[in-house]
Amino acid sequence: MNEKNLSEKELLEKEKILKAREEELKKRESQLQKKQEEVSKRNVKENFYENFRNIPVKYLDILIGVCGVAILVCVILGMLQGRGII
Repeated sequence: MNEKNLSEKELLEKEKILKAREEELKKRESQLQKKQEEVSKRNVKENFYENFRNIPVKYLDILIGVCGVAILVCVILGMLQGRGII
């Protein structure tokens, strides 16, 4: 009888632990679902910037601008070289 009570107590404790874990999993699932909804609502630029959270957006914009100008300079220099000016 004493062994049966112990096993029932152990079962009840395990059941409580499992219920607590199940509740935690439900909370995590709801948080993940909220995150996925937020991500789906963002536009392409916001999704791109999300990958670089540690870098301020200002610096990323400057980097993108500098790269754009560098491409433009390369194209212009290529055109001038193709025409024999340079």
